[in-house]
Amino acid sequence: LENNDLQQALDFANTVESKRGDDEEVAEMISSIREDIFGKNPQAKIAYLEKQVEQSPDSTQLLTELFNAYNRQGSVQKASELSSRLMKMEPSAETVRQIAQMHLEDGRPEDALQAYERAEEQGAELKAEDYFNRGTAYQKMGELARAREDYRKAIDMKDGFGRAYIAIGDLYARAVNQCSGSEMARNDRAVYWAAVDKYRQAKRIDSSIASTADNKIQTYRGVFPSKEDIFYREDWKSGQSFTIDYGCYSWIGETTSVRSAPSSG
Repeated sequence: LENNDLQQALDFANTVESKRGDDEEVAEMISSIREDIFGKNPQAKIAYLEKQVEQSPDSTQLLTELFNAYNRQGSVQKASELSSRLMKMEPSAETVRQIAQMHLEDGRPEDALQAYERAEEQGAELKAEDYFNRGTAYQKMGELARAREDYRKAIDMKDGFGRAYIAIGDLYARAVNQCSGSEMARNDRAVYWAAVDKYRQAKRIDSSIASTADNKIQTYRGVFPSKEDIFYREDWKSGQSFTIDYGCYSWIGETTSVRSAPSSG
């Protein structure tokens, strides 16, 4: 190890383990040496663990260690393949949460939700980021109301969680795309009031996402109802309250304020 002959050091450690591994003091020494080797050459740890898994394919501990090693090395495909084996065993709740996030990043929201459900069954307490990820999974599946429930839980658990407010605003904007059909009516455009409210809340509590929020505000203010739209609605007066709780948008239930799109001139 001192000569940086890492493979020879690892081979020798394996030989010693095969002959003296039952000795507790020797086992601790071998473990320490391996960690030194793996610290200098993470790929050696993966090769070692892969061999161990071949010899003990039903070891949850070894599979978990290999899964974590793949993740640290950025071997997403291998980690993803291993996750399906792990989920058939009894991995720790923390490992299940990692698998859930991986499924979400892989574009498999249903699998991510199942993994989070299992983590909870195993006694894991979901954190704000977990609820945010679950909300993202529901959003990807088009279940906007359930997505908002989890984004709100994330907000309740973590102060200054601006990204969750951004996500809720995006839900409202997506709802317009789903509900408006080929042409947006006045009622459709009004939903953007609620979306912009969320973007403004986001930048107010989290300056790091102010630029993102401002871009979205600028975009959606441009498709607010026009002054003419407001004039022809008896229940709309600029500055007054209005609740988005009708038709396809009944799940939103947000009270916002009436305002018109900026003048094009």
